[in-house]
Amino acid sequence: MFYVLIENNELRGILDYKPNTGKDNIQVVEYDGIIQKENILVLDGKIVDKEAYTFINGKYIKRDYDLEKQQTINKQARKYLKDTDWLVLRHRDQIALGLDTSLTAAEYKELLQKRQEARSQVIDYTE
Repeated sequence: MFYVLIENNELRGILDYKPNTGKDNIQVVEYDGIIQKENILVLDGKIVDKEAYTFINGKYIKRDYDLEKQQTINKQARKYLKDTDWLVLRHRDQIALGLDTSLTAAEYKELLQKRQEARSQVIDYTE
């Protein structure tokens, strides 16, 4: 059996003996040792496994693997859009200047369609 010391809802220590805290503002919680010590997280006075939570917008939320998958999709889609911005800008500039374009009309249309597809994959999770 282990004992977790919690002060102001923050982990202060883990002991293998029951401490005598006296009148200090320290809460002692029995801990069975199932969660690895480095993964202990104290939320609302309870001991939880940090691996089961994600830190988003300044707070821990229960991990949702669908949410994490969507965040990966968002990151990839935004990277694609960022990486292809210059192609769109160059094409528009070439047209505006009356120059021959580096992309054919078909290539440009395909690029715009792929960029729109990337935009449609992004879902924002803002509060």
